[in-house]
Amino acid sequence: MSEDSKQKKEYIFGGVKEFSLEEIEKEILNETVYLDVFAGSDSRFKTDVKAYKAGLKEILSIDSVSYLYKTEEFKEQNFPRTEQVGFIAQAVEKAFPHAVKKDKQGYLHVNYSALIPAMFNALKETSEQKLEQDKKIKNLEQRIELLENRIISAQNNTEQREKIKN
Repeated sequence: MSEDSKQKKEYIFGGVKEFSLEEIEKEILNETVYLDVFAGSDSRFKTDVKAYKAGLKEILSIDSVSYLYKTEEFKEQNFPRTEQVGFIAQAVEKAFPHAVKKDKQGYLHVNYSALIPAMFNALKETSEQKLEQDKKIKNLEQRIELLENRIISAQNNTEQREKIKN
């Protein structure tokens, strides 16, 4: 490998450029690009902003899987031959239709980054549930301690009465 091909391309942030899958694969396979994905997220770019509600329920409706691609059947796809992890697009489509696109041949593809807001919401939901459970547990522990103290007090009173009788 020559010194020029080892050198990474300069990365300039500030514009948006679309790449075809082939261009991305070529750049990644040639290890000539550092790939970060940035999305225009400045509030000044947006209108009609609403809270996104999908979360734990939707995330729990899909299963993560490990799989091997049918590399011999789909040679033109240049799929990796190693075990992969991810989701089945048909399952994702039921819960997150916006995260799945159909290609010209009718095959489905998942935009994994479109699932991040739902995962974020699911994390917040489970955190809120845990905080609520922690409060309930603390309350129950206090009630148990109070009942234990009452039992001990009642036992002591019973023992004192027994001593007085004798």
